[in-house]
Amino acid sequence: MKKTPVIEFLKDFGIDFRNVINYIKTDCKIDRGFEAQQVGLRVPSATTTGLLTYILKLLDELTTREETKIKSEILSFEISDEKFDTAGFGSQLYATTWSTSLSLLGLLSLSNIKFNEVEGPIKWLCRTQSKEGGWSFTGVEEDNIIYTYQCVLALAKYYKRFKDELAASNLTRAYNFAIEFEPESETEKIIKTWLLVYLEEIINIKKPAKLKAGQIIDFVKIIKEEFANYIVFEHSAYPFSMQYFTPASYMFTRKFLSPVHPFNLYLIKYLMDNQVEGKFWSHITSKDSTKPFSFATALSILTLFYWGRDVLKNNLEKSEINFEKLEERIYQLGNQSIKLFISYSSHDKKIAQKIAKSLKNRGYRVWLDEWEIRVGDSIIDKIGKGIIGSDFLLILLSKKSVESKWVKQELNVAKMNEINKNKVFILPVLIEDCNIPSMISDKKYANLRVSYRRGISEILKVLQGV
Repeated sequence: MKKTPVIEFLKDFGIDFRNVINYIKTDCKIDRGFEAQQVGLRVPSATTTGLLTYILKLLDELTTREETKIKSEILSFEISDEKFDTAGFGSQLYATTWSTSLSLLGLLSLSNIKFNEVEGPIKWLCRTQSKEGGWSFTGVEEDNIIYTYQCVLALAKYYKRFKDELAASNLTRAYNFAIEFEPESETEKIIKTWLLVYLEEIINIKKPAKLKAGQIIDFVKIIKEEFANYIVFEHSAYPFSMQYFTPASYMFTRKFLSPVHPFNLYLIKYLMDNQVEGKFWSHITSKDSTKPFSFATALSILTLFYWGRDVLKNNLEKSEINFEKLEERIYQLGNQSIKLFISYSSHDKKIAQKIAKSLKNRGYRVWLDEWEIRVGDSIIDKIGKGIIGSDFLLILLSKKSVESKWVKQELNVAKMNEINKNKVFILPVLIEDCNIPSMISDKKYANLRVSYRRGISEILKVLQGV
């Protein structure tokens, strides 16, 4: 799609695309090849240079002369023939998958890049990939999906450019890692979903993973609790917050949500409201006109441009772009997630709380007595409604629970509910060796005795299959 219709579309919302691009180029001193790019954190940064190059090229805003200068600039951050200095926090000679992958993104966006100029760093990224298929910040720590998608972006761009089978095999491993990855937060679910959808397109997966993101991701929770996660093109160990660049997470959700989905509109509205003087976004989007940052501005204008293009491509009417009552609509979406009732003995309170938090952090609604029953409530009435209103009942099996009067009553109600619904409702969870009640003795249980993580994984497989 040509840029002009999109630029005109954005103008209706107060976004002056050309003015924004001119600001970025001036702030970057692009006529001097970024001159050791210092926007963002105001220190020489391979990641900033690579990311800005990538974005400007996506927007088709680099001349041949600018590309030549930028290429030399990015290559100046090389530590060796295979790694790039992060330089993002003033540290020198410190290579990370973060800095290397974003530097590669910039280089691979340029039309004048050669195979031998990126082959070494690509091989280094492949060597730092774990056996499971993910990456960490340095390539030697525990897998983290936040760093995996950056490496995937670089490898995918390299694969599309040079058709190297090494990249293809590593992208396949990354896809398998994403399938098995257990998100700890809603934003990690978004990244996981994006990875699966993106990689299915790149490496032509014949049997796509079954994942219905809108039914699993709690969009309300992301807005209220998780915008402290910096989930755009890169991530650092430092605690970034909502007012940085997180709204550009539309670059992820656009893969599986409509551009007029309430959550996407929330992100776009946030960006529109925080534009400063119609030409840039500040580092903390505080509308402080003295602190513009081309790093934040580039991420924001790319997001808005892609959103405008998506709206026009889908032939959506402006009447469908309804910014009113967004929070109410998002809340309704969040409440579509699966609800779980946890039945347990008071002696097993700690493990019950741990399980409840694990499931809640993965976007599921959890009914736990101490969260739901208040002073003055009828305990029997609350429990009965809690069970009937849930999609599953998790019964924690221990020596104390199988003897508990309350647990027995909850199990009886749950069994009747299962019979009436004619589908699986009770999910046994073994937390201690004990005599399993006869009415559920034929059921397979999730075993948390040996491995808590493995047991939770067994529960999640059931929930994610719904």
